[in-house]
Amino acid sequence: MAPMMAKLLIGLSLLIATLEGLSAQMETLNPEGCGLSYSKTMIVNGTEVKETQYPWSVFLALYFRPDVYACGGTIITKRHVLTAAHCLL
Repeated sequence: MAPMMAKLLIGLSLLIATLEGLSAQMETLNPEGCGLSYSKTMIVNGTEVKETQYPWSVFLALYFRPDVYACGGTIITKRHVLTAAHCLL
């Protein structure tokens, strides 16, 4: 890749990351009802827990026939979930 093209891609990536960060900062971090869930029990690492103990945790499932790949994530804004890269690759 030409050096000029590489610089352009880096610049665009930084611009997009900055704009996404600004829009995320403008969101209310704990709007009414956010983080609340129904009171059910679940199993985490072999231990029974109430669903309300981990309100920011999510379950991600990717369906590729015949397999299902599952990962976890954490809600960080209204529009973003943080997860490991290998969960999506």
